[in-house]
Amino acid sequence: MTTYQDQPWLAQLNEKQRRPIVPRPSPLHAFRDAVRTAPDHPALAYFDGRLTYREADELSDGIAGHLAERGFRPGDRVAIMLQNTPHFVLALLGAWKAGGTVVPVNPMYKGAELAHILGDAEVSALVCSRHGWEDYIRDTAAASPVRIALTADARDLQTRDDERVLRDRPIPVPEDTEDLLAVARAGARPP
Repeated sequence: MTTYQDQPWLAQLNEKQRRPIVPRPSPLHAFRDAVRTAPDHPALAYFDGRLTYREADELSDGIAGHLAERGFRPGDRVAIMLQNTPHFVLALLGAWKAGGTVVPVNPMYKGAELAHILGDAEVSALVCSRHGWEDYIRDTAAASPVRIALTADARDLQTRDDERVLRDRPIPVPEDTEDLLAVARAGARPP
C-alpha cells in the first residue's frame, strides 16, 4: 500500500511536468506572458463571443489609458461591481495596468452595503452595470469619493442574447457615465 508521502502520482508525470514551477510576480505578468506566447488564442469565452489574448490586452490598455486621462493615479481604487462577464476581466486588467487596486464588489449589494464599501475603501472609480447605475448605484456613488463611473451592458461581446440569463432589456449609456467597451475601444494609451 502506498501513502501520500510516497507520492505515487509522480510516476505518471513526464520530466517537464516534474520541473518546479516558477510563479510570475503577479497575475498581470502572467497575463502579459500569455499575450506574448499565444496572442491569437481565446482568452475569454462568453456565450458565442470570444476575445483573444491580444484583443483583451488591447481593450484593457484602452481602459487603463482612459482611467489615467481622467486623473486616476497608481494606488487609486477601482470598485468593480459586475456579474461574471468579460467586462469584469477587462476592467480588472485595465485597473491593474493603470496601477490601481481593485475592490471587487458583490453585484447583489444594495445602497447601504455599497455606500460603506465605496467610502471605506476610498474608491475613486466604479465599473458597474447600466441597470444597476440607473436603479440605485448613481445615488449611492454621488455621496462617495467616486469621480469616474463606467457602465457595461451584459449583452455586449456576444450575439445570442439568451433570455434565460439576459432578461433585462438594453438601455442607453447613462449621460453621467461612460460606456466601458467604448472607452476600451477608443484605444487610449495606458500609463
